[in-house]
Amino acid sequence: MLFLLLSAFCSTLLVIIFKLFQRWRVNIWQGVTFNYLTCVVTGSLLAKTSFSSINLNWLHLSTALGMLFFTGFSLSAFSVRWAGVAITTLAAKMSLIVPVLFNLLFVPGTRLSPMVYAGVGLTFPALWLATAKPQTPVVQPDKKALAPILLPAAVFLASGIVDTLINYSNSTLTDPEQQTMFSIASFGTAALTGFLVLFLRGSILKEQLTWKGIVGGLLLGIPNYFSVYLLLQALSAFENNGAWVFPFYNIVIILAASTASVTLFKEKLTPTNRIGLLLAGVAMILLAVAR
Repeated sequence: MLFLLLSAFCSTLLVIIFKLFQRWRVNIWQGVTFNYLTCVVTGSLLAKTSFSSINLNWLHLSTALGMLFFTGFSLSAFSVRWAGVAITTLAAKMSLIVPVLFNLLFVPGTRLSPMVYAGVGLTFPALWLATAKPQTPVVQPDKKALAPILLPAAVFLASGIVDTLINYSNSTLTDPEQQTMFSIASFGTAALTGFLVLFLRGSILKEQLTWKGIVGGLLLGIPNYFSVYLLLQALSAFENNGAWVFPFYNIVIILAASTASVTLFKEKLTPTNRIGLLLAGVAMILLAVAR
């Protein structure tokens, strides 16, 4: 449970840092790219093994996961612009249904008690209500365009596949050293993808690197690395039962992030948000007691 709570804490820090990115006017592309580089460096410094221990059996999975890390971020950025923050956030959070269904349908031996089913079922309306925000007009040249529909759907799918790949890959990584190398390889692929994008943006748009982008990436990278590494540890501790882990994980994040938003950024919660957070608390209690 400690690994799961620490991973959720690190993920909450990511939300806070992203909010600071907006306040500090950090170039998102640069910040996220250097964040992945920081993840690689952090993991390499903490690794107790060499890169020669990389296992070709899971390298293709870590490569796919790394590309999805960066692709998922890109889709989220465009979705926020075309569909709005509320819908994008909801799409990302509700994607937990993908790893949950994957575990229930394809992982042998996955068994949930009635109380866990109740907690999982309550998670979805809780996340829906807790993240609901009044929609603001979004920039779109053609109101009939499919972008406001397709982009949130793509965010939902990408986020769900990322969590499912993490869950599936971890079931084959019984050695903690392999978990570390898997994390490093995934973030390394994401970093290479990011630097390719920065090169193209520099060549086409003449975009220059800024110190804010680099420093922002350093701040983001450390909690980002541990959010993934600790999640792998948590999945191992709970026998890779993503059907239980991911609902509980998302509930903790949304509760912590909402608390941080109110206390640190003075954001106001709507009555709908308060009802969602109350349901989230009930869902978390059900899931915790059921374990």
